[in-house]
Amino acid sequence: MRKVLAGVFGALVVIGAGAYAGVLYWAQYAATREVDAALDRWRAGGGTATRGHVAFDLWTRTVKIADVALRSRASPDDQLSIAQVVATGVDASGGADRLELVDLEIRSTMPGITQAWVEQKAPRVAFTGFSARPSAPRPGAGPFDWIRIWLEQFSTITAQTIEVPSLAVTVALAAGDDRPDRVGAVEYTSTNLVLRDVANGHVAEATIDGIAVRSNAGRYGEFTGEIGKTSILDMDVAPVLAFLDPSRPGRDGYQRVYRQVSTGPYTLRFADGGGLTAERFVAEDIGLYPSKLSLDDFIFLAEIGHPAGKPPTPTQVSMLAEKVAGLYDGIHLGELQLLDLRLSALRVARLAINGLDDGRLAELSIEGVDGGQFPASAPPRIGGLTAKGFQIGKLLRSTSRLVTSPEWAQGPAQVLQDLSLLDGVEVKEIALADPATQRVVHLEALNASWGQFVGDLPSEVRLSARVRAPVSAMETEPILKALAAHGIPAMTASLDLGASWTEAAQTVAVAPATFEIGDLFAVSLKASVGKVPREAFSSDPVKALASVGLAEAGPIELTLRDLGALDLVAAELARAKAVGPEAGRSLLAESFAQKAAAFGEPTPQAQAFFDAVGQFLRTKGETLTITLTPRGRIGVLEVIDGARQDPVAALLANFGVEARTGK
Repeated sequence: MRKVLAGVFGALVVIGAGAYAGVLYWAQYAATREVDAALDRWRAGGGTATRGHVAFDLWTRTVKIADVALRSRASPDDQLSIAQVVATGVDASGGADRLELVDLEIRSTMPGITQAWVEQKAPRVAFTGFSARPSAPRPGAGPFDWIRIWLEQFSTITAQTIEVPSLAVTVALAAGDDRPDRVGAVEYTSTNLVLRDVANGHVAEATIDGIAVRSNAGRYGEFTGEIGKTSILDMDVAPVLAFLDPSRPGRDGYQRVYRQVSTGPYTLRFADGGGLTAERFVAEDIGLYPSKLSLDDFIFLAEIGHPAGKPPTPTQVSMLAEKVAGLYDGIHLGELQLLDLRLSALRVARLAINGLDDGRLAELSIEGVDGGQFPASAPPRIGGLTAKGFQIGKLLRSTSRLVTSPEWAQGPAQVLQDLSLLDGVEVKEIALADPATQRVVHLEALNASWGQFVGDLPSEVRLSARVRAPVSAMETEPILKALAAHGIPAMTASLDLGASWTEAAQTVAVAPATFEIGDLFAVSLKASVGKVPREAFSSDPVKALASVGLAEAGPIELTLRDLGALDLVAAELARAKAVGPEAGRSLLAESFAQKAAAFGEPTPQAQAFFDAVGQFLRTKGETLTITLTPRGRIGVLEVIDGARQDPVAALLANFGVEARTGK
């Protein structure tokens, strides 16, 4: 789409240049000496100007000027020519009812790209209700000054409409360039370009009926394409001028360039038979923060991005990444959508960006992805994938550090740095086939978020997920086979986990923490750890481990809910014992009682625990809750060390245990 916008922008440059020629030629009824005086103003601005014959018809108030040519002294390859300029209904102020530019051509070099040029041709450009403020171009020798000059002249124009029935834009490298990465010429031919309500550099609406695209052989081969109707609403060149000329007075903060840009459908066909199509491209609220952008940085990017002779050094690449990061810092985007994108077997229903400010994307999402090397009966599918809070600028600056300090990538700091590039991810309905079994596993939903970084680690984490897999009678795994035997068509698993650190209390709380396998069981956990200082979130393992040694275990509550797992176990046990299914539950309770008796004479507390577990095993759909209360201040490492030797003894020694059934 950048190419589409470049074509439209090129059209405006042509129109602005031609209108500038027009406004110069009729200040006082297009007298020859006045035309020459106007051309002298162009020359004083650092260019050369020539013209042919000037004719004026008093009765029709029509002025005709032949063979107008303008050229920049700073860049002689930048030139503009008009076969004839015709103005009808000229008034005393220099305005005209209608202004036409016949056979308008402009050729210019591309800033910072060696031997690259842009040529634009329009057989006819027509202005209605034309007027303009007198203005002489200010000279400049920078690579972007020619863009500034044309935009400044465009800002002097007022017109009800500007119509360009046909505009051809060619972008190519100079002839004779035989580099292996040479890109072939690309031609864009626009049909019926119309600008409405033009004044002071603002355009209420710009439309193009269609654009034909064609490229000859080059690095990317030959291709052709078409772009459907294009519309641009509320375009303003003032923010671009504020960036190109920081000396101009202007306001700080965000300045909108486009309210909306929409185009489509888009079709591209390659010589090898492949192709790409897109139904619609829409961008909303596009603008700049001129105070955050540096023209010097752009010049650097142009020079380093296309070096002559040799590739950039690591230092230059590092600087390049820094400059590009600064570019993203200065761009604002409300929303961008690419709809119904198709590339070979791949289809993407929607690709969207929501909110770009200060180098951070609020959301980057992709929806409705289909295609790939999977069985026809089970094609891969992505319902939706969203990255939240994507730090583009931070990623580029991290890349810059990797180029100059590759050893940094080997340490944990790099992994943690990558984690901080995102606020979270969200997934909706991903279907993947197991190559071995052809079973299609559905990741129905996944949400992961993290934030409130303390040092290098997030102090808040939240994760939830839901997975579903079909179950068939041909299963070999015991659990899946049992599910199939009981008529359960699919196994689902869901997880919901959250943890957060409170600095004032120096406590990490885990809640919620639930895990459920549908038709089997559900487990939930609440736990906390005290005396967790800020240093525990350091990427330095020495500091982190020292802090963990101070942490103290808090209360723990574990809840287990039977959703059908005990029915399956009881049925299998009854089948093995050759008894009826009703006896399965009793067999489970008896088996547990025998194991409990092996511990010897239980304490009252242990007996209450055994009773609750027995009740849980005997009752269908029961819920068991176990609460562990620390006996005083107990270090987390002490509990872990004890659990390695004798988990039960460590549990009873360090915690008071309570158990109950029911909700």
